[in-house]
Amino acid sequence: MARYLSPRSRSDFRVAIFCASPVEAGFVEALFEGPEEEDRKWYGKAAGDKNAYSLGMICGHNVVLARLPKRGNASSGAASVNLRSSFPGIELALVVGMCGAVPTHPETGTEILLGDCIISTAVIEYDFGRHYHAEGSRRKHDVENCLGRAGPEIRSFLSKISTFRGRSRLHTRRDTYLADIQAHFPEARYPGRSQDRLFEPAYVHRHRNSEESCKKCAPVDGSCLEECSTLGCESEYLIPRERLRRPEDVTPQIHFGRFGSANAVMKSGEDRARVSQADDIVAFETESAGIWDQLPTVVIKAACNYADSHASRQWQTYAAASAAACSKAYLQEWVSSDPPFEPGKRSSSTSRTTTDSYHEDFITNSTSDYLPYSNGFTTSGNGKAQYTRPTVMFDPLSVSHVSSDIDGDIMERHLLEARRTWSVSEDAEKGDASAEALENSGSIGSWSLV
Repeated sequence: MARYLSPRSRSDFRVAIFCASPVEAGFVEALFEGPEEEDRKWYGKAAGDKNAYSLGMICGHNVVLARLPKRGNASSGAASVNLRSSFPGIELALVVGMCGAVPTHPETGTEILLGDCIISTAVIEYDFGRHYHAEGSRRKHDVENCLGRAGPEIRSFLSKISTFRGRSRLHTRRDTYLADIQAHFPEARYPGRSQDRLFEPAYVHRHRNSEESCKKCAPVDGSCLEECSTLGCESEYLIPRERLRRPEDVTPQIHFGRFGSANAVMKSGEDRARVSQADDIVAFETESAGIWDQLPTVVIKAACNYADSHASRQWQTYAAASAAACSKAYLQEWVSSDPPFEPGKRSSSTSRTTTDSYHEDFITNSTSDYLPYSNGFTTSGNGKAQYTRPTVMFDPLSVSHVSSDIDGDIMERHLLEARRTWSVSEDAEKGDASAEALENSGSIGSWSLV
């Protein structure tokens, strides 16, 4: 099993994930690795931060998962500001979950099926503009009123993973992680090809008897929230899909393209076609525009409907699981930057010091595969190092009473990775201890960092 290094403070978290529903967040959290959530609660959050977080690790990245209180760009924008105040070291924000997709990619012409994943190359705030009496809404296209493009790091990374080899790796890993989720959550299994139904854009999802209506019907066009099977939507209005005719092609694919983001959910086939054609939009969702200007953002979402009135809830769980698996495959390729090397400087986010310390605790814990950065060790009865969870005020650079049974080679190899001032009580005078003192000692007695 892999060993994990806990962040010294909130500043060491590099990746944030935003989810708008409990289903989406649940599948992301199911992919966490390393210590249980109970061992990470003591990191806390900044004063005034209203978000609820789950902390974990995915593919070696320390991840903070933020649950949005509701859908909408206003809600996600406020959440991203709060998160940035508590976790100032975030380099990548992933918006993970479900979306409505266009049936055919506007640039590549590739068919998109329900369950397919879309990774953003840009986000268009298509509802931001002016509304006129005669022609309806008109989006603002001037530079000052549009969201900026992704930063150079994200753009270069997307260029890397969008190659044939990069896509192949993403597909393979996504399929593996999706299978893992489905093994533990049977409800996340593929609903079946017969349930993937695309109707003509002008065919409205409503009661077939014009005199019928219910509380779930819209007042204008009569579109209803009931399932197609309840309303009796006719199969003669279905659009045939080539991929559905080939069983081997129903495996969810990964597409790259622009997301359309708005506060209102797109549920009109005709409006979907119009907006997509105007801006080459591949998918529609309701959170990413609020986060885009606050953090370096990538949207990873899976299609649970075709952004029309025929949306079916039975695809939501599968789409959320597919998106979570794709986000983990994405992070397996992503490389976070090294933490800053700042000797003697105290962290501003917590009371812990960051002195000279990317590797302050390299002692092998005999009972765990988790190597904590910011926790102390005591000697157990069997003479081995034993992990002790500290309080928030504990100084991570104070390590004492380490057993002399610990392998001196392990200690030497890792202690020499950072320049330190420390003392070896039995073998060296207080001050700058050299590698020679360690080598001659053969064993380390009681020692502490000063």
